[in-house]
Amino acid sequence: HVDNHLQWLKVAASLSAAINMRGIAITGWQRYDHLSVLCELLPVALPSLASCLQTLNHGEFSTEARRNVTEMLGVSSVEIEAMERTSADESLFPGRRLAELIVEINSLLNSEELRFFESNMLVRGWFSPYHRQRKMVNPLNSILIHSQASGYLDTLQKMVEAVRKEMVNLYPDSTAEEWMEEHVSPVTAPLQRIIDAIPGCVKEMVP
Repeated sequence: HVDNHLQWLKVAASLSAAINMRGIAITGWQRYDHLSVLCELLPVALPSLASCLQTLNHGEFSTEARRNVTEMLGVSSVEIEAMERTSADESLFPGRRLAELIVEINSLLNSEELRFFESNMLVRGWFSPYHRQRKMVNPLNSILIHSQASGYLDTLQKMVEAVRKEMVNLYPDSTAEEWMEEHVSPVTAPLQRIIDAIPGCVKEMVP
């Protein structure tokens, strides 16, 4: 985003003297249009917005501009992923806690262990759709898979509750629910299906 503003500054500098440019309007959105899914959450974007404003103010994203951003927002880095966790009594920019939690949960949601859980060797080898349909499974491996899936799901659910608690302070419940359905449900649903299927399959093998 900063690079984009730098390019627009070059365009502005190249205008003829006959053009009286009075200012720059910065626009942003959380949806590409009214019917699209959420594409951005403002708290996560604030460091980027502050960096862009300082870039326009200084004509470049200089050391001074970067320092102004970190000091004004009370962050250690302008990169949202690199922000240090804060304690509860520290002064935060609005939505800082939500921004931190979104970074944390996204890291977990995008991890290969969770996103491709159904494709890992243990599940593909001992609890494939073929095994589930016929309820013909290795009980010990199935219990191990159940334990892994349950552990991941428990961790996710705790993080989801923390995110939801912060999000409803800033957004309507419907927005929080939409974010969860779009980002969390696609990862948790396969885990839940496996967890739900294992007891019945094991029972067939060990009456």
